[in-house]
Amino acid sequence: TGLDLLCYYGHTNLGAEGADYDQSPSVAMGGEKGFARMMDRLHANGIRVMLLDHLHRYINSDVPEYKSKRLGRMATIDANGKRVESRWWKETVLSCKRLEGPTPVWIEMCPSCEEWHEHYLDQLRRMIARGVDGLELDCCDATPCYSREHGHKPGEDMLAVKMKFLRRVRAEAKRLNPDFIFVFETMYPPTREVCDAWYSNRYPDENGRIHRFMFPELRQQTVLVANYTYDAVNKALVLGIGVESETWGLRKTTLEGCPELARYIGQVTSLRRKYGDILIRGTFRDTLGANVAAPEGREISYSVLDGGARGKALVLRNPSMSSVSVRVHLDGVTGRRLVLARPGKREQAIRGQPVEVQLGCYGAAVILAL
Repeated sequence: TGLDLLCYYGHTNLGAEGADYDQSPSVAMGGEKGFARMMDRLHANGIRVMLLDHLHRYINSDVPEYKSKRLGRMATIDANGKRVESRWWKETVLSCKRLEGPTPVWIEMCPSCEEWHEHYLDQLRRMIARGVDGLELDCCDATPCYSREHGHKPGEDMLAVKMKFLRRVRAEAKRLNPDFIFVFETMYPPTREVCDAWYSNRYPDENGRIHRFMFPELRQQTVLVANYTYDAVNKALVLGIGVESETWGLRKTTLEGCPELARYIGQVTSLRRKYGDILIRGTFRDTLGANVAAPEGREISYSVLDGGARGKALVLRNPSMSSVSVRVHLDGVTGRRLVLARPGKREQAIRGQPVEVQLGCYGAAVILAL
């Protein structure tokens, strides 16, 4: 097949982005027997299997166990005394539209709760017994918890507590299968000791910028899942890195499945290649050397890419579905020719600074000093 690793996205009855309490294979997959047949055939062809995992952090509040087992008492509590929730939309990279169905409401579990640790470890042992070769821990992070019932200080940063839990998880997995692998999303420096690989998420804005400095070897941004794909492409443009697009279901490429996305990736790539000395080979200066003013309450991601004698670029990204106007100034470019460039659009000459730039839904723009 040419494949040696398959990541299965959504193996439980709730499917993808489900955060199910019970991690058993879904009825749609044939249950335990159907899953076992699939694993046997994949392994016989030299293919290892990973599963997407949210249980390390979240539980879906709609599952019956949430009430029957009173799981809310182990929830992470925010500064206002409310349980920390996340809502995940049902989306598809093919239609770039939301699908029919309820929106899962996830409750973040406090990593200090021993009862939750035991449930997770029990599910981990069952997955390894089924022959699973690894887990992809999605959203591997921890929110400060203000509970006074969990045995920690209210408002404590829970990352260190999460790390203690993850060390225990890794030790148990390696005891049962020394070749078991872990891949994490949201890679903070301490977590490198407990995972085998990592990848950045798309969320604005510090994560991408921090990753750019921490892991210079990461030269591609993965783009997938509906409207977020366009923002992820823009994120790569801001960070001065390339993009990697997934294939869907091993049957269609991005070009076949979503031509609009493929065209946009091509437009961004053409812009990067045209000014490659700056946008590809330039030095990432983070936000140093530019001033960007956005309306109150709006978040704009930007960076300065420095091509030395070739020039500079101020790259702007709107990580929102609503348009916004920003006022910008690129420093240290006196005497250079200024150009406003947008993916797929005609370039415009700029005759002075500061400049007012309009950014549309998940829009991007580049001011070049040449």
